[in-house]
Amino acid sequence: MSRYLNRDNNAFSQARKLFFVDKSDCLSVLNQFINSGLQFICVSRPRRFGKSRMTSLMNAYYSKGCDSKALFDDLKIAKDQSYLENLNKYDVIWFDLQYEIVSYKGNVNDIVDVITKNIIKELEENFKIEIPDTTLAKALALIYDKFKKQFIIIIDEWDAIFREHSHDTELEKKYIDFLRALFKGETNPTDTIALAYITGILPIKRYNSQSALNNFKEFTMLAPEPFSTYYGFTEEETKELCEKNNLSYEDACQWYDGYVIGGYHMLNPNSVVSYLATRKCRSYWNESSAIEAVSDVINANIEGVKDQLLKIINKHYTAGIIFSKYQNDLTSLTNKDAVITYLVHLGYLAYDESKGIVYIPNKEVRQALMDGIFSSNKGDMFDLIQESRDLLEHTVNGDCDYVAKAIEKCHDLRCSSIKYNNEDSLAFVVCYAYFACNEHYLPFIREFPTGKGFADIVFVPTNPQDRDTPILVIELKWDKSADTALEQIKAKNYPSYFENYQSDIVLVGINYDKDTKKHTCKIEQLELFCKL
Repeated sequence: MSRYLNRDNNAFSQARKLFFVDKSDCLSVLNQFINSGLQFICVSRPRRFGKSRMTSLMNAYYSKGCDSKALFDDLKIAKDQSYLENLNKYDVIWFDLQYEIVSYKGNVNDIVDVITKNIIKELEENFKIEIPDTTLAKALALIYDKFKKQFIIIIDEWDAIFREHSHDTELEKKYIDFLRALFKGETNPTDTIALAYITGILPIKRYNSQSALNNFKEFTMLAPEPFSTYYGFTEEETKELCEKNNLSYEDACQWYDGYVIGGYHMLNPNSVVSYLATRKCRSYWNESSAIEAVSDVINANIEGVKDQLLKIINKHYTAGIIFSKYQNDLTSLTNKDAVITYLVHLGYLAYDESKGIVYIPNKEVRQALMDGIFSSNKGDMFDLIQESRDLLEHTVNGDCDYVAKAIEKCHDLRCSSIKYNNEDSLAFVVCYAYFACNEHYLPFIREFPTGKGFADIVFVPTNPQDRDTPILVIELKWDKSADTALEQIKAKNYPSYFENYQSDIVLVGINYDKDTKKHTCKIEQLELFCKL
């Protein structure tokens, strides 16, 4: 069986067996690009967003190495007039670059030469000719001149070298030269290539303002049309899958929805399928190597990028990002906008073009971003994640001394002496300290309107019917007392506002002394559900 040329349809056949969503109408779009002069396409999406499944679908449809009519006759593409015209009509070269790198046991710097040699060997066997020691581009040109045969070339994880070997300039150059010769320079690629389709996580690498493959049309997270709905599951597709399998669509959305791509809400298909298979909502985003490349820049807080990300993680959004500052090269991650753009391409952040905002898409990714950025940064500031979770637990348990000391520690670390005695600074410190609340709560609310007046800070559970996650109401004072703060919030008519919630309310009064900078705390639990 061939490894690269005219492979069979086994991968797509397996994909059809369980939790299958029909994305075959994407082929009708791709068919329009064939021999159009615009047949060079790069689609970039976050990891596990259905990119590899699309390449297996393409191979099964285009490859001469199989008969796929039975696999496609009942799918959407069968209704398109271009269906039979292109079905299994092309010599297809298809490979996954990341798999090639991982499976190769020799020096990774030889990988381009090894792939070239192996593909040419298969070309010789298939076309019954001898091809001299040459480049892949010239080998395809030789076949075209002799047989007038064109190829469809599909490269999955095309950017694996730039992500996994970003500091190996020799390997990067060799790979770029390979791509440039194949798709742009050494021969006339519009003669030999009917369609070139490369897909990965990152857009095409750029050198200064120029792309090494500027003849490719790119379809990214920032400019996805007309491929918006073909990578990921739409809300309608997810709802149908959940109903068919008797699972909660609302839970799936809370965990895996949030990406707005070309105006459509798209869910991570790998996570949704994992939810369907295990019947449990949790984080299936269990790989963080891609973010490790930028963690040092984030933790150095260049241009305040870490502070910005903390606000975004706390369920707030940011606007005004200049995406052009990221040149699709990890060496360009030297400013806030470039880092945030990189995280959008990775899928750790989402971008809503209609609103011009960047935000965390869902609960799964929020947890992955927290772990990815901060897990290797122990001892930093507040030991952000674990100590915040501990603080929340001690607050719910009414441990006043622990809470006071934790807030005081965070206040000292996060505020300069100039801004220390400032109400907004203290409010930010409290929200920062309760960072872990973003896992189970809506975005924190400042100056929350209640029955009588406004509460300083309120954390409201995401699910009103969740009895195990209490509402947190926090009142801040200085040069008074924690008892005064507690009495003030008890005097307000909170039950009238939270009558639809099933949980208790935890009242937290915090006071600090401007001169001594000492913090005190009082906590009281109001059994709201029992009283209403």
